[in-house]
Amino acid sequence: AVPDDTSPADLGIFAALGDVLGSPADTMRVIRRYVRPGGHLLVSDVFLRDGGSVTFPGFEHYRSRAETVSGLTAWGDVLVSELLEGEAESDAEEGDEDAAAIHRRAVELARRHPDHREQLLAFAAHQAVANAHIAANLVDVVWVLRRSET
Repeated sequence: AVPDDTSPADLGIFAALGDVLGSPADTMRVIRRYVRPGGHLLVSDVFLRDGGSVTFPGFEHYRSRAETVSGLTAWGDVLVSELLEGEAESDAEEGDEDAAAIHRRAVELARRHPDHREQLLAFAAHQAVANAHIAANLVDVVWVLRRSET
């Protein structure tokens, strides 16, 4: 946690916001206080792809781009820039690489800890399914916002 008496910064970088602090508007209410008026907030997160599904457990809170941007700008901050997936690296390729790395590590750990083999491999399999869901249903994005003067 950041102490309440911390001086506001010129730039705040916030990654993978998700719903830890609530809705996008609730989240911005909290994090924007760490950036001075006129400063910038760089937010790296995801939004629900058009036609995407939130039925996978743990993904129920994701919203459309319009709903997410509405929350991010609810306090009068201005969306300055947006970098979407496709303008960066492919989510599907990155998800496949992540799933493969997780599987390799699970196999390695299972060799060292055979009593936990079943749980480790089940975790790796679940991560592969989650990564596939992410690639099919969510869009990676980096937003830059200018904090309002109020």
